[in-house]
Amino acid sequence: MLRRILALPVAIAAALAVSAPSTNAAQSGAGEWDYKGVFPFVVKGTGAFPYETHAVYSGGGNLKVCIKTSTTADHYYLLTEWDPGTNIDEHVATRGSGCWEAIGLDRFVDGDNNRAEFYVATSDSAAVSAQYWD
Repeated sequence: MLRRILALPVAIAAALAVSAPSTNAAQSGAGEWDYKGVFPFVVKGTGAFPYETHAVYSGGGNLKVCIKTSTTADHYYLLTEWDPGTNIDEHVATRGSGCWEAIGLDRFVDGDNNRAEFYVATSDSAAVSAQYWD
C-alpha cells in the first residue's frame, strides 16, 4: 500500500511533464506573421532620406511594417531592399506612417542565404522606430 502511495506523485509528475507546453518559441507557419523585431531610426547618411533602420531578413512574400514617430506632419517612409557590397539598394515601396504591408516581395530574395534584406528610410527627424513582421 505504501508503495502505491509513493508511486502516485511520480506518476502525476510524469503526466504533467508530458502535457506541459514547450517554452521554445517556434516560427509561425505559412500565412502567419513572424515577428522580426523593433529597430530605431538612426542617422545613416546626408541624402534626402538620412534616417534608416537596421535591415531585417525576409523570406519574401509579404512584409508588415509599423512606423512610430513623434510628429504629426506627413512624411514618406521608403521600404528599401539592401544588398551587400557595391550593389545599389532597391526601392520597394513608399508609404506613410502607421502600419502597412508590402506584398509580392519574392523577387528580392537572393544571395547565399536565400533571403531579402529590408530596411526603412525617411527624412522624418522625429521617426522613432519601425516594427517588422515577415
